[in-house]
This record gives sequence, structure tokens and C-alpha cells, in this order.
Amino acid sequence: AFGVREGMLYDCLDLDSRGSDPLMDGVKEYAAMTARFPQQGETLEKLVLQCLDAYDAETRRLAAACCYLCDLAWIEHPDHRAKLAVEKMLGLSVNGLTHMERVWMAVALYARYEGVLPVNKNIMSILPEAFKKTAKTVGLLLRMLMTFSGGITPVLDQITITKTDGGFSLAADPVLIGR
Repeated sequence: AFGVREGMLYDCLDLDSRGSDPLMDGVKEYAAMTARFPQQGETLEKLVLQCLDAYDAETRRLAAACCYLCDLAWIEHPDHRAKLAVEKMLGLSVNGLTHMERVWMAVALYARYEGVLPVNKNIMSILPEAFKKTAKTVGLLLRMLMTFSGGITPVLDQITITKTDGGFSLAADPVLIGR
């Protein structure tokens, strides 16, 4: 991904390490250093991917990566989280994705915080309409799950989410919601 030196280092890796996805490895490492709640990304990945079974493998991969970064701007002021999530994603030191994929993830994370797509024409002009739609879907799924659970992993573990004709349905253990 970077040059001759890194290529030579890659050649020294064992076969298992060579087969790993650098994007997923990178977002998991970043999440381990910055996430508020352990296992949050893993739990979100399971919930979100079951709703995206009709999507292609690359979209599912990017959505899975977004699950680990969905709390990317949690420490920032709420009025600025969406914008800063975009900036952080665009500058995040992870490999294994194209520029368009990086922008897709930034747009999905913006929708996670803001509930809409960004209006920045420089960013949005990079993505085809179909990509914008899938990024928004993933962002809204993450927004719904994070709003309902506060991102707390034991709460997320009690949620089931299913795809319906009109969108998605969320269900939770009645004990969780105080019934």
C-alpha cells in the first residue's frame, strides 16, 4: 500500500497475516484506543450487517468498518460531532480503502451524527447517487442503534433489529425498557 519497504515487510508476514483486511485491522485498533465501551463495534457490526444482507460485499465491509468508528466523535461538542467525524475519517490513518470508499465512510459517519447527508459539495460530488443512499442507510442504522442504546454494549446486546418492507424494526428485551 505504501512502497517498496512496506512490500518487503509484507513478504515477511505469515500467510494468516497476509490474508487479513488492513481496513478492518486498522479500525479495530483505532476503536480499541478511543472507544468509550468495549466490544461496541463488534456488537454493532452483528446488528447492522444482518440488515444489509442484500448489499454487495464491499458495502458490507465498509459498513462493518463504520460500526467500529461510529463513536468517532463522541468526545466532541454535540454541535460539531458530524463535521468532525467527517474530518477525522478523511484523515484517519487506515489502509485498505480507496478515496471514494473513505469518502463513503465519512458520509455514513456524518449521517450517523446528523441524520442527513452532508451538504458539502466537494465531498458529495465524489459519490454516485447509489453510494450516497447506501451511506445514508448505514449512517441512519448506526444513529438509531446509538441513540437507543447510548452505545452501551450490554444494552446493544439486548437489541434485535430486522429489515421490514418499509425499513427496519427494532426490538428490545422488555426488562431493558422497564416493563
